[in-house]
Amino acid sequence: MPPFLMPLRQPNRLSGQPPISDLTVEELKSIAENGFIKDLQIHKFPCHTQSVERCVKLVTEAASTVCRSHSRNGFITNTMASRAIRPSFEHKANYKMM
Repeated sequence: MPPFLMPLRQPNRLSGQPPISDLTVEELKSIAENGFIKDLQIHKFPCHTQSVERCVKLVTEAASTVCRSHSRNGFITNTMASRAIRPSFEHKANYKMM
């Protein structure tokens, strides 16, 4: 399986436990009332970026196009490889029609 795909049968393998699973009810109430809790560190990860949206679209397209997981992985890998070799432009002005 490509390293950029999350195994759906083992969801906690990569993501781990939710950060609030170890908090008590009192600590959760304190967060709700005060908006924060002392000594709690939750790391911020980009989850609503354009690249994440692009990957979600690609995985959804792969799921609707092919049936087996091996075929989906191949579809995604081939699409990513195709995008990597395609030229990209910073601005529309750099794109010249032949």
